[in-house]
Amino acid sequence: MFMNSWEESQESHSSSFAPQPQPSVALRVPATEEGTKRSTYSLATKALLDGIGDATNPRYAEQLKQRVRALEREIIALKNGQNMFSSINHLPPEILGMIFELCINSVRKSITTICRHWREVAINHSPLWSRLSFCAPNYAAMMLTRSKGAPLYVEYNDMRDGHFTKVLCRALDHPHRLWVLSLSRSDEKKTRRLKAPPLVPNSILGAALSKLSEPLPLLVTLKIVGITRPRDRSGLIDWVPTGLDDREKLPVDFLTGGASKLRRLTLEGCLFRWSNVPPSSRLTHLRLSVSPAAEYERPAADDFFRSLTQMPLLEDMYLAALHTGASPVDLSNIAYLHLDDSVAAVISFFGGVRVQKRSNIKLDCGDVPNDEEMGQLLGNMTQSWRDGPGLAVRSLRIDEDHFRIELLREREERSDDTRDAGWGTQGRVYDSYADDTPSGTCSRLWSINIFVGLDGEETDGNQIDAFTQSLSTHFDLAHLKSLQVESHRGYSRSLFQSTFGHLPSLTTITFVRGSPRTHVFGLLPIHATDEQPESIPPARPAILFPVLNSLLLETLGFGKGTHCEVGVLIQMLQQRLEVGPLLELEINACCHIGAKDVARIKAALPGVTVEWDFIHESDSEYL
Repeated sequence: MFMNSWEESQESHSSSFAPQPQPSVALRVPATEEGTKRSTYSLATKALLDGIGDATNPRYAEQLKQRVRALEREIIALKNGQNMFSSINHLPPEILGMIFELCINSVRKSITTICRHWREVAINHSPLWSRLSFCAPNYAAMMLTRSKGAPLYVEYNDMRDGHFTKVLCRALDHPHRLWVLSLSRSDEKKTRRLKAPPLVPNSILGAALSKLSEPLPLLVTLKIVGITRPRDRSGLIDWVPTGLDDREKLPVDFLTGGASKLRRLTLEGCLFRWSNVPPSSRLTHLRLSVSPAAEYERPAADDFFRSLTQMPLLEDMYLAALHTGASPVDLSNIAYLHLDDSVAAVISFFGGVRVQKRSNIKLDCGDVPNDEEMGQLLGNMTQSWRDGPGLAVRSLRIDEDHFRIELLREREERSDDTRDAGWGTQGRVYDSYADDTPSGTCSRLWSINIFVGLDGEETDGNQIDAFTQSLSTHFDLAHLKSLQVESHRGYSRSLFQSTFGHLPSLTTITFVRGSPRTHVFGLLPIHATDEQPESIPPARPAILFPVLNSLLLETLGFGKGTHCEVGVLIQMLQQRLEVGPLLELEINACCHIGAKDVARIKAALPGVTVEWDFIHESDSEYL
């Protein structure tokens, strides 16, 4: 009995999973509203639907797929025809082509696939193809062909790449059509997986550049950067040209044909003659750099200044490796001036030019001026400045072998210059201090950065002292608001206080590198027991830094164990609060300081707001 029950249960279980016969499903729609709609279908579609019997038959499924594809193709064709009647196609082809130009950077190629009319307009609108794209040689050649006689915009950032030699030479064969020409070396990292392209022989490239000796009636911008910056070549393939070993030598008759409309000229890392620089009356941006200058014959002073007098609209100028004389030249329109040369050459330059005080000036000197040279440099600059509201010192830098100074013109209530927040030559934007100057004001809020003895190098202390003394001698620091000092080994405490300690607007001081002991002592008064050179007068017995609001400590080392300077910092800041104000303390990217140390500082300075970037001691070891 038990076995019979077990067998019956097994039969019942098996039958429940056995394949069951499926009922035949016919997709026939009854004569309802759906049937009425079907009567409007095409005969082919209606016959296919009426003929379907078994929904599982793969033959009918394949027929349905084919029919769907056919209808999709018909819909595409119908929509293309419908596009012909859209309102935009009622525009004249010239106007439609100009609209296409506004989309040139994103959908230039896809424009030709919308409809037949758009394709015809796009292909026949030559300006759409005049800005050559060097993504592939064949595509660049096609664009050059379609551009017909339109002004050419040629921007190629790897001019030694042999893949584009033919099309580049073809483009330069039309000098009368060149509107913008920008040629430079590649500065991108290329991994070893990439196949090295063939290098262009100098003879071929020289022959192509020789076309620039012919008349260039449409040329507005010319940029040739003939050398890449030296860099770490690890991971780069061998063909990448780096260093100073293969600069581009421009033809002797370069630009002798004339370029009457030239407004922007950049020649960097090239060997050229000063006489080839066209003294265009339309030139507004000039960037000339020869590095190194050993093989470059510097222009005579008369030739140099004679050229400048023929550039009355010059606004932005960067010169590296130049020589000047003492014949004053008035650069009345200059707004951005960047000089990169020796101290003697820069002194000579400012002895021979007159610029307005509204100019932004950036100086990079490969050597550090001594006390006499500093006075001569700043004195010549003062004499060189014409009438104007005055310059704001934005950044000053001096280290073991370099001197840099940036002078920023004052902001006016109306800001019609988009480069006020950050300025540079020909689009290169440098670090700015826009946060220090509220927008919409005309206050003279100055910011100074002083870098002293970086990278652990020994620095002549007398030289640093002379530099600091020159600041107060040649600049009005009454409006100084922000001061940043970066140093490993410190500075003269009394000189620091005599120069900056009594300024009425200095609210923010930033100390970078070194240690708290190196910097923060400068905020405390000097007592009679403190050592101090006899040549430097002691600070006046007044409140030091009377309006100091914020103190920023960046990348300082607080030391470990018995050398930890957290306690030293607390003690010095407590003394500071006894002699002058301090409202905010900010600690960023400092070594060997943790959450417990910050809590200790907060507890010891209850009236000071303490901010910390939460970089813990284990993480800050590598800063």
